[in-house]
Amino acid sequence: IAWREMMEPEPLANQAPKKPLVIAPARRWNELFSVRLNIEVGMTKLNGQFLIDSSARKSVISPAWLEGQGIPPSRVEVAGAKPEKVNWSGSGDRAGLAKKGVVDRVWMSGLPLNLSEFLLFDTDFFSRPEFVTGCCDGILGADFFKKYVVEFLPGPVTEVRIWPTEGFRTEGSWVEAHLNSKSEIVSDC
Repeated sequence: IAWREMMEPEPLANQAPKKPLVIAPARRWNELFSVRLNIEVGMTKLNGQFLIDSSARKSVISPAWLEGQGIPPSRVEVAGAKPEKVNWSGSGDRAGLAKKGVVDRVWMSGLPLNLSEFLLFDTDFFSRPEFVTGCCDGILGADFFKKYVVEFLPGPVTEVRIWPTEGFRTEGSWVEAHLNSKSEIVSDC
């Protein structure tokens, strides 16, 4: 049998997404990217800057930011939930235990994200901009990366493109990251 006959057929062109779900403007923070998110809690809509960081196992919202927006953190806190360990690229010795919180809706540049659970932990957004911890009101972590293909474009116009995971296919070079048994992001390159 010829080797070409043993190969799987190439996916049809109409099966692959032709454009991303959203292209979001971004900012750079120490080689990481941050984007604006809209978050809805009850009837209140919030707007904040969120770091995209695969080293955070779960997404994080700063309770101080919630409080500053008029939302008591207890309003989103999940009663009786076991505290979870939280850390991210810039957390250093600030890593610790966080309570679980749930918000009603999250959008990125008009795209509703399939994300509602966050860990409640201060991200210390009052520090100088050269520190990663100073950039954001929260963090999009590995739970976000499990749901979307994320493309980072460093410039000249810095942006983040979000693609659906199902049927994703593109031309060019991509680095695939996956989770190990400890739910940590790993890349083969």
